[in-house]
Amino acid sequence: MGFTGDQGVIIPGNNIRNLMLKEEVLEAVEREQFHIWSVGNINEGILILTGVKAGSCRDDGKFEENSVNAKVDAQIENLAKQMKAYSSGKD
Repeated sequence: MGFTGDQGVIIPGNNIRNLMLKEEVLEAVEREQFHIWSVGNINEGILILTGVKAGSCRDDGKFEENSVNAKVDAQIENLAKQMKAYSSGKD
């Protein structure tokens, strides 16, 4: 279907040395119509996919404010509270 400039792949950094690409893909990368991102961990991938930092865990056990991990943690806490209320009949 062709390259649009929005397409790309994320690969583990350790696999970059084994990467084999067709000539058309290499040319698309050179023209910035296809992207290859190499990451060292999932948090780097989250940043690429969302544009938002994944967020590190602080000493207090909470994640950096406005990070993906903080938002996920807040959702999990909310679900846990709902489940506890439901199971105790206080919904």
